Amino acid sequence: MTENNTRVNTQITKTANPSAIESVNETVTAVVNETATETNSETITEIKAFSDNYIWSIGSNASNEMTLVDPGDAQVCIKFIEENQLQLSSILITHHHSDHVGGINTLVNYCRQQGWALTVYGPANEVIPHCDVKLAQGDEVHLKSQGITLKVIDVPGHTAGH
Repeated sequence: MTENNTRVNTQITKTANPSAIESVNETVTAVVNETATETNSETITEIKAFSDNYIWSIGSNASNEMTLVDPGDAQVCIKFIEENQLQLSSILITHHHSDHVGGINTLVNYCRQQGWALTVYGPANEVIPHCDVKLAQGDEVHLKSQGITLKVIDVPGHTAGH
């Protein structure tokens, strides 16, 4: 993981080494499954968006499937997906602001055109476009292709929903 990944607030904790904590996203904690091995390690990559923002890609070296976190700009995401020959399988949304959700509609349509199944996860208390799974404090999201489980941590204050 790169040093740049520390610009956001949530933690990724390897189950085998709970003291190894790295920041990943505002409202989700990811725990690498105990069954994960060196041949299935997660990759977290920043995708620059707008003039001062990042979208996060969570992938694995064991699969071409990936997850996007807060894709406010679909075009930079699609470019990243195509350049890296990846398949978008899920989107994680932390809150409803346009710089976090602005790309969802285009990405949903892109995945449909590709014939890919896509699941959009978002806060239960907010209106998120195409949200398939509404999440609240303590819920878990299992990203099997990446070998991680994410646990929702509600961080109130930034928006009404979190």
